[in-house]
Amino acid sequence: MKFTNLQHKTVSLIVLATFVSLLYFSATPAPAATRAGNSETAIAPGDSGAPSFIEEEGTPEGFVKKPGKFPWLIVGLGVVAVGAALYFLVIKKPKYTLSVTLDANCTGTPAATGKYTKGTVVNYNYTAPAGYLAQVKLDGVDVLASGTVTMDKDHAITVTSARDIRGAWTFNFKATNIVKNWSWTLTFTGDGKSGIFTDNFGDKGTYTITGNTVTWRFNTWDISGTGTFTGVNTMAGTATFHGVLIGGVLVTAANWTAIHSGATAFGTASAASVKTKSGI
Repeated sequence: MKFTNLQHKTVSLIVLATFVSLLYFSATPAPAATRAGNSETAIAPGDSGAPSFIEEEGTPEGFVKKPGKFPWLIVGLGVVAVGAALYFLVIKKPKYTLSVTLDANCTGTPAATGKYTKGTVVNYNYTAPAGYLAQVKLDGVDVLASGTVTMDKDHAITVTSARDIRGAWTFNFKATNIVKNWSWTLTFTGDGKSGIFTDNFGDKGTYTITGNTVTWRFNTWDISGTGTFTGVNTMAGTATFHGVLIGGVLVTAANWTAIHSGATAFGTASAASVKTKSGI
């Protein structure tokens, strides 16, 4: 059975206290001899109850109490106890556990759970394959994918992967209520959970990602879409439009596909993608 740091200290203190008690009792003188039958009355010289000269002559030598020997055994045990107490209380440092749960898609260090001496600074760094982000939690709190943790107690690192939507995507729309095709470029900024996007006209919106599903919505236009990642750099889905003219035509719904064009790419919209606020 392994003891915790608190248990080590508790046992050490108990051993140390026991040793001090033993030394105290071994150093305390024994009480004076008393007359048989009366534990409170000491036998004094000249007492009528004292044994006669003849009785004294016949008294065995063993009756006289000899001085006790110095308690070397107790001292030896005490030295061992004090040494153990000092070791566990002062010298020996406890070890804490760093629990690591690593997503199968991710790699990095430390890759497995381990024990570290108190005060150790552990470096961690995790990455995900192309098209994904490594999302790291330290004790349940989101942190950067690389950093350090000081082992002042037990800690836990959890690494999961999420789709990487960052950068510019070219969206190709095909209206379902009329014959109309157009393209926009949406540039996403955030992480594998949520963030914002800006289109090539400067309009902004927000997005969320849950597993393989992405949902986006403009802030100032009643336009929203939902879809899924069909590959590392591709998405597809549907969009709804309420009172929005696309190139002078009222569009209510459309299918879309999107291709990741790189973090710095910024596509050019076609002439047909000019939007107006008519009907909003």
